[in-house]
Amino acid sequence: MNKDRLMLLILFFEILLLSFVNNTVFLALYLFLIILLFLVKGGEVNGLILTIKRVIAFSFVLSIAFYLHSLFTGENPYRYILLFNLRLFDMVFSVLFFRDFANPVRAFSFSKTLSYMFTLTYSQIQLFLKVHSEFNMVMRSRMVKSGSYKERLLFFAKMTEYFFKKALRRAENTAMAMKSRGFFLYD
Repeated sequence: MNKDRLMLLILFFEILLLSFVNNTVFLALYLFLIILLFLVKGGEVNGLILTIKRVIAFSFVLSIAFYLHSLFTGENPYRYILLFNLRLFDMVFSVLFFRDFANPVRAFSFSKTLSYMFTLTYSQIQLFLKVHSEFNMVMRSRMVKSGSYKERLLFFAKMTEYFFKKALRRAENTAMAMKSRGFFLYD
């Protein structure tokens, strides 16, 4: 078994373990350990900081939702919010560690179907990232100064509509191509 497949297997068991552990001390120590390993092995720090910001924003929204739900149920939300956030950060950093120190293409190469699906997904992500950056360049080139909140919101709505339509078209085309290659034999 090569290193990449072994790391994928370890990641799978990490996610499984982290899903069932309810001990906040264990989850906090694991988070400290995975961040320490990430930094010691030379992981990308800029990507780490950006990911932390995004996960904190996501976590904040969900924590507020949990807190509001607890107001109606009368439960104490703090332990659950702490447990949820520790699990979230542990899983995110485990995936980041895998992404930075293993080759996902080689990790999924043991299965022709998984390898094909991973390649297809990755190419879709790269295409959408390219289109998104082009949209941002278009917005910057057509506005002398930063637009009003309403203009930016309208631009974001149009961009979102474009992405949904494009994703739907590409999914239909991909499904037809996969069907022609025998992937959906039991419809």
